[in-house]
Parts: sequence; structure tokens; C-alpha cells
Amino acid sequence: MKTQLLNAFVAVILSLMPNLNFGQVPDLGAASAFVLFTKAGAFNNTGATYATGDIGSNSASVTGFPPGIVAGTIYNPPDPVLAEAATDVGLAYTYLSGLPCGLVIGSTLGSGQVLFPNVYCPGDASTLTGDLTLNGEGDCNALFIFKINGEFSTSTNSNVLLLNGAQVKNVYWQINGAFTLGGGSVFRGTVIAGGAITLNTGAALYGRALTTAGAINIDVITATITQNVWDGSASEDWNTAENWSLGIVPGCSLAINAVIPTGATPYPVISSTANYTDNLIIQNGATLTINSGKDLTVCGCTEINGPDALILQSGPNNSGNATFIDNGTITYPNNGSVKIELYLSDCTISNGGCWHYISPPVTSALAQVFLGDYLKYYDEVAGAWSNFITSESFPLKVMQGYIVSNNGTVTRVFQGEVNTGNLSELLSRTTPPPQGGYGWNLAGNPYPSPLDLESPGITWNNIEKKVWYYSKFAENYKPYVVGGLANPGTRYCPSMQGFFVHVPSGYNAETLQVTNVARTTARDTSFYKSTRSINDLIWLKVEESRGMNDEVVIYFRPDATSGYDKDFDCQKLNGTAIAPQLYAVSSDDSRLTIDVLPFAGINTSIPLEFSVSSEGTGNYSMTASKLESFRAGTKIRLEDKKESKTQELTENPVYNFSYNEGDNPSRFILHFFNPFYGIDDHDREDGLLIYSSGKDVYLKNLTGNPEKGEMFIYNTLGLEITQKSVSAISLNKYTFNLPDGYYIVSVVTSDKTYNNMVFLD
Repeated sequence: MKTQLLNAFVAVILSLMPNLNFGQVPDLGAASAFVLFTKAGAFNNTGATYATGDIGSNSASVTGFPPGIVAGTIYNPPDPVLAEAATDVGLAYTYLSGLPCGLVIGSTLGSGQVLFPNVYCPGDASTLTGDLTLNGEGDCNALFIFKINGEFSTSTNSNVLLLNGAQVKNVYWQINGAFTLGGGSVFRGTVIAGGAITLNTGAALYGRALTTAGAINIDVITATITQNVWDGSASEDWNTAENWSLGIVPGCSLAINAVIPTGATPYPVISSTANYTDNLIIQNGATLTINSGKDLTVCGCTEINGPDALILQSGPNNSGNATFIDNGTITYPNNGSVKIELYLSDCTISNGGCWHYISPPVTSALAQVFLGDYLKYYDEVAGAWSNFITSESFPLKVMQGYIVSNNGTVTRVFQGEVNTGNLSELLSRTTPPPQGGYGWNLAGNPYPSPLDLESPGITWNNIEKKVWYYSKFAENYKPYVVGGLANPGTRYCPSMQGFFVHVPSGYNAETLQVTNVARTTARDTSFYKSTRSINDLIWLKVEESRGMNDEVVIYFRPDATSGYDKDFDCQKLNGTAIAPQLYAVSSDDSRLTIDVLPFAGINTSIPLEFSVSSEGTGNYSMTASKLESFRAGTKIRLEDKKESKTQELTENPVYNFSYNEGDNPSRFILHFFNPFYGIDDHDREDGLLIYSSGKDVYLKNLTGNPEKGEMFIYNTLGLEITQKSVSAISLNKYTFNLPDGYYIVSVVTSDKTYNNMVFLD
């Protein structure tokens, strides 16, 4: 321990004393820096003890170090620090002795016992066996004081556990006699005894063991003081051990408070990932900064004193937003608040309708955050975007999404109390006439951390388990299907990210609920694109020269259907009008960005539609990827009906084409030849492609030598419906006025028979 920190350390302890009507924590003064101390007695260690904090005796030299190790200072008499600590220990003991009892309890503690904040008087000599849980009831300042009028000992492997905000710094044991900690036990709190202290092999002490009279004997134990105070003596780096009073970087042992005191400049900056602390206290005037893309998780309680005491920075996409996760309660004394930055790249409304989708991370945000920007929300009842929000005092609702367009690169700032705990957003479905949004609602991530969409901490409540992100670069929506095997959007929704969700037909008022369990520090560095390793998947991306693009994901699984499957498929949500729009069309005429279906046979055909507004006339490229996921021998062809040409994507995955205003959207068909379908299909030749679109059936010769033949149409019961002649041309087309459904097509030539199942609608 750095002795020059002593006065500052004492000041910290004084400032942290809770104001409770049944007592206050004692002023330990100089003794607060000691993890083990005796005012009058020997001090001896045996074995590989590890102590974090100062140790010492005011009357005898400390022995046994080494082999014991101390992360702090070993004090031997005479020393003025020891003399002052001796006085302060005596005063603290006297103070606790004079506190009135809040509750008289039996002298046998533990065995699953749960106690709540109070001053407890067990009476005479007492024991602890098994587990004793101290429940703070959600109050990080909850105070537990035990006044034991006699010796106190714990059985082997006994534990003092803390729950619901209870903290080591607020637990005190005043013992009028000796204290013995049984081997293998875990003890929490500050012991101030009037007799000898014995800590047996394998025991762990989180807190302090101080005595006014008696020897200290320890044997292969760990002892850790509970306050780790920042001093900034080496740098501003949170992860530099020399900057902390205990000489260790904060972690998650459920024992140690990280304290950022006023005046200890430079104040800490977190510039790495995977940072933790048990409890966090930022004093009034001090600050803690988390750099963009970095994170801090508080495993216990957080106390934020003063305005902008905690600063979360934001940067460009390659660094992202800072992440803060709390796991206890957060208090905001002295008008405390968090400052959360949101970096917005240049997104000018006049340039094709560029928008950022955002959601507020604090409880009482106002539209003034975006002063000078263009701000809207989506009105599901009207099925349209709202007018521009012009009032600076317009409240931004927690979990609601908004769109913002800004001139030039800017950083906007939210200030207030961070969103935490269980939150929900009421969603609606309104269907015409005369207006309505058909269940499309703009929601958002309410936390200052990414949201794991696969987490059980999200309850969808009759809402489709999907979100639609908007990419301002593609000017299109990138969906994520919970439980899906391939998604253009990310599983880890960034902090402050807005997104669309959908209430399906048959429902009109549902809630999207999130809890702290759904928060995560994970993030996709690419932001979009999340694909698991699966078979039989093709990823199509269409793009124009300026970078605007759209994507369709198609894959096969046996439990899917050719129609819309709400658990697998994802509806197409159109982006900006000038951006290309590409989607698959299912057998029930649903427009899909993600289309999951079974192989219909040797040949499976999927209609694709493509369109752009009048400003989109020009050249485009369509690129197929993930083709290696199909079994070798599978052939995938893209048919362009406008150009009357077909390209083998497994040989050339990039198809270039032009688009003119007024082109028929029903332009493309994707054909899959699966020679492995069925147990007898391995010897079939790839000679004839049989597929359907709407009411039409197509026979496309693939050999270059078309033959005459006969085509038979059967229903699924095997009954013949009709028969047609097949001409010796490369493409035969037939139109049938048959009920919607599946049909079996059999084509017989002079030496071969070809069969496939098609869907007519």
C-alpha cells in the first residue's frame, strides 16, 4: 500500500458512510487501510498466505512473510501509522459497543439463515455453521452490524453470503472476545474484535480482521480489503495496477469496491474490452470514461455522484459505442448522471433520404438531443412516418425507435440515468380501412449495451421473433430471424439502435419485453451479416455502382414448406425507393428476404422479383455466395426471363444486367438441380428442367438436343389431370387453369422419363 494515500483513503471511507437510522458505519480512520491488524499482540503467519492490503501489529514484529505474500505494506513497530491505527481501532470498537440493538437473535447463526439490514445482538459467545445470507433488499447502502458479547467462531467451510445489494463495506462484526475462522470458510465484512484472531487453513476473508487486544495467527489463507481506490499515479489507464491503492486492477470477486475519488487526476479511462468491477463508486467531481467500442460490467452496485460522472464515448462503425452493464442497483447522489455519446456519420436528408435509426439509452431523453437534425418516429396506426419533431421538449420514449438525419458528421449526447431493469414497449397492429401499418412498429434497444436477440431475456409476446435493421449504406433493411440459420442482420443489436418489429395478423396490441439478462458485451464487428455453418444455402446480393444493395437468403430444410413459414422465413420490408429491391416469392405469394423451403424434387425453382424506382435505371450485378454449402454435383442456375438467358451460378457466381424503368419485376427464376434427391435419383441425367411460376409450367431442355414427347399432369393422389404434347424446342410453356396446389409433372421422351413436383397458384 502506498503510505502517501492514507489521508485520501480515510477521506474516501468517511464519504461512503450511509445515513441509516439504526446506526452508521464506524470511522476506521487510519485502520481502514489494514486488512489484518492488532493493537496489542503478536502477528504470525504459516504457509502461503496472500493478503491484499496493509498488515501490522502495534506491539510486535510481523513474522511469516515470506512465505506469505502481501500486496500492500507490512508495518512493524514503532511506526506512527500503527499508533494512529491502534487509536482508531479502539474508537471504532467503542462506537459499535454503544450502538443499541435492533434485533436480538440466537447465538447460533447460519444453516441457511437469511438476515436483512439491522443491528443484530446474538448475545453471548456465538457460532456460525453453514451458510448465512445477508440480503440487502436492493439497497446498496444496506447496513449489517453484529454485536457479539463473547467469542465468535465459524465451523469448517462456513460462508457469509451477500445478496441483493449487500456490500462487504457495510457489514461489521463487533466481537467481545476472540474470533476464529474455520478452515475453508469464506467470511465477509469487517471484524473488530477484543481478543485473538485465528484464521485457519484455506479460509478466505473479504474485508478486515482488526483487534484491540490479542495475537493474530493465520495459516495459508487469503485476506482482501474491500476498498480499491484510484490514484492515477502511473497513468489514466484503468488496467494499470499501479494506479490502484491495492496494487490490483478491479475484478469480480463480489468483495472489492472500485472507488474514483475527487481530485485523483488523471481520472481513469477504459480503453480495452472485458473489464469488470464488483462495485463502482464515482465521487462528486470525479469521472470515469469508457472509450468507444470498449466496455465495463459492474457485478454489484454503482454509485454515480455528480453530473456526467460516467462518460460513454462513441465513434465510427469500426469502433462503435461504449458499453456499460450494471448488475445491482444504480444510485445518483449529488445530481449524478451519465453522459452517453452517439456518433452519427454524415447522413444528409437531401441525399436520397439518408437516415440513422436510433433509440434513447436514458430514462428522460428529450428531442433537444438532436437539435438541428431532422427527427421522426413511425406511426403504426397511420402506417406512415410522423411529421418532423420540432419541439425541443418532445419526450423520447424508452424502447421506441426514431429516425434522424444530420448534416455532416456529428456526435450527439444523452445525459441522465441509464435504462436498466425490466422494460417493455406496447406494439400495435392496425389494418385498413382507411389507413394502417399492418403491425409494423419501430422499436429499439433501450440499454447502453448490445442486446442479444437470442437471449431468453427477451419476451416476444405474439410478436414475430425477428427484427429489421436499416442500413443507410445499402438503403435497405437487413433482417435477423431469432433461431434462424442465416441472417443478413446481426444477432447483437448495438446500443441505441432502432429496428422494426412486426405484429402478425390476428393480434392488435402486444408487448415486446426485455430484461437485463439480454444485455451483452458481444458485438459483430461487421455489424451486418451473421451466418451459421449450414448446408444448402445461397446468398444473393444485388448492387449498383453507388453501393446501394439488397440481399436475399435462400436455404433448404426438410421441415419447411414452400409457403410463408413464420418461424423460418422473413418478409421483405422495402428500403429507399431509389435502392434496388430484390426478394423471393413463395408459393403463397409472400415476398421474402429470407426464404426457407424444402427441395421439391430433383428440380426446384424459385421466382425472384427485382425492381427500382425511375431513378434506378442503369446497370446492376447480382452475386451468389455460400454456394460451397451445397453438395458437389448440385447445379444452380439463374434465369433472366427479360434477356432469355440462363447462367450457371456454380460456374460463374456474378450476373451482370441492366434495368430500365417499367421492366416487369417478375424477371428472374432461380433453378436448383439436386441429383441426390430421393433414393433412386443418383443415376438420373441432367437433361430437362421442370418448373412452375404462377399458373405456368415450363420445360427447359438442358442438353442442346430437344426431343418430342408427352407431358402428363397428376394430382398428389396420383390421378391424371391432363396431358400435353412436348415440342422439340428448348423451352416449352403451358398455362393451366387448375386449383392452387401441388402437382406432379411427368415428361416421357423416346428413351427417358423425367418427373418433378410443381406448385401452381
